[in-house]
Amino acid sequence: MKRRWRWILLLCLILMIPVTASANSPAPEPSVEFTLQLTHAPNEAYGITILTREPGAAQSAFMNDEHPVHREMIAAMFSLEAEGWYPVTEVPTGGLFQAKGTAQIEWMTISQSMKEYRIILITESGAVHVSDPVIRRDYANAATYDLETSQLTQDINYQDYGRRVLIAVSVTLVVESLLLFAFEFSFKKNLRLVILTNLSTQLLLNVVLFVTHYYEFTQENWSVLLVMELLIPIIESIVYAKFMQGRKIGSRVLYAFTANFTSFFIGMLIYDAMTMMYIVFIVIMGIGSMFYMLFHPAY
Repeated sequence: MKRRWRWILLLCLILMIPVTASANSPAPEPSVEFTLQLTHAPNEAYGITILTREPGAAQSAFMNDEHPVHREMIAAMFSLEAEGWYPVTEVPTGGLFQAKGTAQIEWMTISQSMKEYRIILITESGAVHVSDPVIRRDYANAATYDLETSQLTQDINYQDYGRRVLIAVSVTLVVESLLLFAFEFSFKKNLRLVILTNLSTQLLLNVVLFVTHYYEFTQENWSVLLVMELLIPIIESIVYAKFMQGRKIGSRVLYAFTANFTSFFIGMLIYDAMTMMYIVFIVIMGIGSMFYMLFHPAY
């Protein structure tokens, strides 16, 4: 029992490393949430914003600029409200109005949901350009807008997608390997099974997530993820119950569920750096340990 708790304590200390490091490290460089590249950019100054289905700031909030031309341009940005399209609250880097020749625009933050969005651009001479609406895909943090065709093309960052998948798989393998010690399973006899099982289920998870979101089968990122995160422990518990060496079937099933939910919340902690996720993890570990002791009173 002492050895099991030593491994649980070690895992908790490992979790504290990113929290401590982030507290003592310099603030990271601000990240860009959305980048827009213009094709056939206007040969004059223009105003530009993103339109979404979610109401943002009121028109009066942008009317501090007393320049009459700018006021007319702002009014044009709100001209599609009757059709259910609203400008986002945040303005891009450099402001709501861009200089002649600017072809790349960046938004550091966007409060409104961009599940469906379009771009509206108004030139200083009064020409209004509105893109066709698109549904935002996962990892599509950039787009190209052709003013001549009104086509908005999303650019998916496959490198970032691959990096996140690699991090998720690595975290899963490390956490679930360490938990072999915590549950007193033979590391040498079960490591290959854990690796092969997790590589298989992670492949299934990421293929399903990519296909459903990329081909727009669903706009709800969390719904599919949660279904898969509940399905995968069931699959792994069946595999471990049959093929894992050592301990009783109940311990193998408990290991499968504890390992999966632990790796899930650690992944959330790494991605979002939310202390609440860390607290939830500790609670789950505590509940899992209590169940383990209930099922194994001899230890």
